[in-house]
Amino acid sequence: HQSFEELRNALEGGGLAAMELLAMTMRAEGMLSCRSLSFKGASFRLVPVTLEGLANVYSKACEFWQKSLQLIQRLLKAKTREVKQKRLKHST
Repeated sequence: HQSFEELRNALEGGGLAAMELLAMTMRAEGMLSCRSLSFKGASFRLVPVTLEGLANVYSKACEFWQKSLQLIQRLLKAKTREVKQKRLKHST
């Protein structure tokens, strides 16, 4: 790629697989150090996939993760309030 913009556009178009391939290449060329990144025995192939017939499953999965995140956020807020109340009781 002749410019960073071209590289960025290629990576965005290639998705996660392209980003992984870039990380592996950078590591192999000594531009990136990462103990957990290994490409021993790995191979990559970019395959375009359509969501025909799976759009509903995808939507349901997104809905699940959104609800999960909301629940976790509510639980964290409740726990934070609980801890603050305990601190107030012990400080008086």
